[in-house]
Amino acid sequence: MCWILMVLHIGNCLFIHYLRKTDCLISRNMVMPVVWFIPIWGTLMAIADEYTVRQRVNASKAFEIERLELTDKRYRSIEVDSSENNKITVPLEEAMLINDAKTRRTLMLDILHKNPKEYVDLLQRARLSEDVELTHYATTTIMEVQSEYEALIQQCEAEVSKEPNSEKLLRKYAKTIYAYINSGLISGNILFIQRVELRRVLEKILVLCPDDHRKVIQYIENEMELDPSENLLTRLEEASKKWPQDEKIYMLFVNYYCKTGQGKKIQELLEQLTQNKVYLSREGKEWYSFWKREEAES
Repeated sequence: MCWILMVLHIGNCLFIHYLRKTDCLISRNMVMPVVWFIPIWGTLMAIADEYTVRQRVNASKAFEIERLELTDKRYRSIEVDSSENNKITVPLEEAMLINDAKTRRTLMLDILHKNPKEYVDLLQRARLSEDVELTHYATTTIMEVQSEYEALIQQCEAEVSKEPNSEKLLRKYAKTIYAYINSGLISGNILFIQRVELRRVLEKILVLCPDDHRKVIQYIENEMELDPSENLLTRLEEASKKWPQDEKIYMLFVNYYCKTGQGKKIQELLEQLTQNKVYLSREGKEWYSFWKREEAES
């Protein structure tokens, strides 16, 4: 009986050794001595080890797939220096959702030392996070960005006051105010005050450069938010005569008619756009299709 058990044990060991050599089993090398010297229990330990190793491999594969999905180009990612001096890439949107305070904190600190102006929308969302520390970092960063904008505006204002007819300084001033308005950092009275100041600066620029197409459009867009009055309609008509093939002017006309409750004028304008054979960009085509559908449904 002992000889039979010994033969069976040796055959079992050789079979397990063969499976490992052919890569059917992926258990660790250290398990084989146990299989050889501890009958039955050694085999059971090999089976348990095989199960454990396979679980780790599957988990590793799942992690790799998840990491690839998180670093997809559809997400905005930023690089963060880890303590091991390696670079890891983690989307800020995902870091805000995962329950990993260390990762969130590292990302926020990294933004503080880079260019937080690019992440204002995400910082605004981070302020609403339940993570107290994350909220603090986001609020601090937003306040610093806002202070930076205000300091730049004050600097530009001081420079323009010394050289009020400098086109270069006026353009720099207008660009700074425009960036502050579109940053998403301000609203209410502060936004209104900055728009009024932008109007004043753009008017000075247009006195010096009345045919500056970009500044004319910028001025009309700003006025649309301040006061879509008859004077603005006059500005639009003048711009339309100067640049009859500019799709942006037609968009501004539609915006004006919407704000002033002149829906019937929109259909006339769309027909005029077709008659004038205005070239439309991809954005323009989407805009035109939208308003044609709106007119058809009304």
